[in-house]
Amino acid sequence: MALDLSPIITACNDTIMGKFNHVQSIVMEPPLFFESLNKLQSDLHTLTELHQVLESLVYVGRELLMCDDASVILWDPTHKEFAAGASTTKVGAEVPKRVRRKKGATRWIVDNQQPKFVEDTARNLAESNSMIIENDIRAYAGVPILFENEVLGVFYAMFGYSKTFNGDERYKLIQLANVASVSIKHAKQIQLLEERNQLLTTMMGQTVQKMVQPLSLAIGFCDLMVKEIQGMSAEHKKRVGIIQRSHTRMHHVISDIQRFEKLMSVNHLEFEPVSINYVVSSVQEAFQNGSIKNIGRTRKVQTFTDSTAPLVQANLGLLIECLTELVNWISRFTIETRPITIQTINQDDGVMISIGDVRQDCYREQNQSGDHLQMQLAPKSDTHQIGLGLSYVQAIVEMHGGYLRINNRAEQSSEFQLVLPK
Repeated sequence: MALDLSPIITACNDTIMGKFNHVQSIVMEPPLFFESLNKLQSDLHTLTELHQVLESLVYVGRELLMCDDASVILWDPTHKEFAAGASTTKVGAEVPKRVRRKKGATRWIVDNQQPKFVEDTARNLAESNSMIIENDIRAYAGVPILFENEVLGVFYAMFGYSKTFNGDERYKLIQLANVASVSIKHAKQIQLLEERNQLLTTMMGQTVQKMVQPLSLAIGFCDLMVKEIQGMSAEHKKRVGIIQRSHTRMHHVISDIQRFEKLMSVNHLEFEPVSINYVVSSVQEAFQNGSIKNIGRTRKVQTFTDSTAPLVQANLGLLIECLTELVNWISRFTIETRPITIQTINQDDGVMISIGDVRQDCYREQNQSGDHLQMQLAPKSDTHQIGLGLSYVQAIVEMHGGYLRINNRAEQSSEFQLVLPK
């Protein structure tokens, strides 16, 4: 009769692995553990995507805790379900779908906000989750991830052998869960802001589309009235002119809102090395071809580029659109016979693009907070502008790490100065 040695072999293996784990834990003693934990916290704060945070947590956490596998499962208190997660086991990101929603260890930890330590899963395999058997888990520790009084989820450290969790191991688990709570909360807040931003962008687009149709009809009827009504008095012509200018201003506002919508809908911008001189030449070429709105072909554009200007990290399309808007400003609010100059200058603090005319026709007005740039015309003009286009330009410039300012030199010129970091 053959002797079954499997229980003895299993016991010996558990003893050997337990001693090996004890030796490993001595290696990762404070302050080395806390130094590694601080590095993990710094690395997690650079991540904005929730799934990236969870993946980093389980893989780095596994190394810090000297365990065989690690899992993190997030809890959704609104829908009473486990919503997201990550695991170093073969279950991977599917782990929240495999845990039991109403019963089981994970739900117990969430409800009681207490850790759970299982030293040997073989003692109660009948009631264990099937993942325990599939991944050969013999012992595990689960700790709640708490942010203030809110349960965000559960972090698991799992072992392929039975073991007893000492006080030091329990303390390290709790400290890792504390780091996880801050990083997860931060990533979830960013995710929430992005979702709200997407909703705002969608609502903005729908609102603008509803504004376009009635405005187009009003402009059409007004133009038709001017053409068909004969013998219109000077007073009526003046009033019709006011209406037409109001329509034009509203059209500009809607166009600016649409550009805002386009900018807000971009989640990730592709930055690449861009030649500022190329941006300037592209805008000048479009201007001379008459393809920039509100600008006639007769307006002269002069460019003066600095050959020493280095490449900058930027989004080419947005920079061209940004510069086009600034040229539009100068062209729209100055006399058509005066040339527009675009100049690039290599400075110590960055590369500057100057866009201006030859004399002062406008001046700068900043609101009380100083965060919103607004250009206001000289008193001789009867056209008004709310500064939405400049807000759009300013947003683009700030996304590139630069800044925008407006200089007015008496009896000389008005100019925009757009400065981008090298």
